[in-house]
Amino acid sequence: MNTLATGCHLRARAHHLQQGAAQRGAAAIEFALVLPILIALLYGIVTFGDLFYTQMVVTRAASDAARAVSALPKSADQNAQQEKANSVAQDSLRATYPVLPEGTNALVNGDRCTVGSAEQISIQVNFPYRGMLPAITLPVVGTVGWGNRPLVGCAVAQV
Repeated sequence: MNTLATGCHLRARAHHLQQGAAQRGAAAIEFALVLPILIALLYGIVTFGDLFYTQMVVTRAASDAARAVSALPKSADQNAQQEKANSVAQDSLRATYPVLPEGTNALVNGDRCTVGSAEQISIQVNFPYRGMLPAITLPVVGTVGWGNRPLVGCAVAQV
């Protein structure tokens, strides 16, 4: 009787071990199916965060340039405004990006204009964005990425 109980116990233990191995195999397959989705999600979060941050930096550069141009004397001509806007915008961008991509510039949109009772100046900063991560290709979705697109920051300042 003792040997019969031991035999049943061994068979039950062997069956339990086989189920454990099957469970581990299923977990590995589930992980292999979910991992690409998690990587794509992480990629999207990182690249969108970088794009959003860069857009904030470009908009801040436009704001800094507008503030600096609005502080110029009213007698300043368009060239002086343009030089000041480019200088201040590029200095502001260099605080975050020490090497600026070719094509980065600030444009003074027209002369000072009067809106209501106040004069205003408008600045547009163009920044050719290069993504921090390369674009990736996903099986069903195709190529995903936000790299290599122009970002524009605009600001208006009262004179």
